[in-house]
Amino acid sequence: MNVPGFVGQAYERWPRGLAFYYSSASTQAFRALQMEAGPGIADALKRTQRTDGSWANSENLVKEDDPLIATAFAIRALAIQ
Repeated sequence: MNVPGFVGQAYERWPRGLAFYYSSASTQAFRALQMEAGPGIADALKRTQRTDGSWANSENLVKEDDPLIATAFAIRALAIQ
């Protein structure tokens, strides 16, 4: 299945471009299933946090390169853990 506008190189960038969204969504799914997410998500987020406390994705595919968007997803993922 192709997502309109996301074919070829853009399609290959898709998983990286949604990294913070996936972190937030997966922790919500684990919570809904009443399961532990484990330390992997939190550890990865802590490793990628910038010195000013924010997060930003190097991929600009879906605006996660904007710290206002990426940081909100990261904080939500950490809060749910």
